[in-house]
Formats: sequence, structure tokens, C-alpha cells
Amino acid sequence: MTPEEREILRRVAMLTEENNALLKKTLRRGRIGTAFRFLYWLVIIGISVASYYYIQPYVEKMIPVLNTAMNEINAAKNF
Repeated sequence: MTPEEREILRRVAMLTEENNALLKKTLRRGRIGTAFRFLYWLVIIGISVASYYYIQPYVEKMIPVLNTAMNEINAAKNF
């Protein structure tokens, strides 16, 4: 192997190692991004479900009042 070939081989090996390090960083960033995206949607869905269970008793109390009001309005329209 000539010195020129050895130098080319050394440069190729160095560039391959650098490329491998960059690919590992990219993969790690992608995994972290996926984890944060999953956590983001988990928080949004969790807040939505918690809000539903928190507001549900008030909505159930208001439904009869709204039905009564609608019946009164319909009765007033019939006169």
C-alpha cells in the first residue's frame, strides 16, 4: 500500500467516524423529539379529560334548566 493510498484510507475512516457520530446525534434528536411530541399530546388529552370530569356535574345540573327554558319559550311561541 502506497503512502497516498494509506492517507486516503485514513481520511475515509475519519470521515466515516464523523458521519457515524452525526447520524447518532440525528437519531437521538429524533427519538427525543418523538418522546416530547408524545408527552405533549398526552398532556393535551389529559387536560381535556380532566376538564370534562370537572365540568360534567355543572353541565348535568344545567341541562334540566335549559330544557325548562326551551319548553317555556316554545309555549310562549304557541300563544
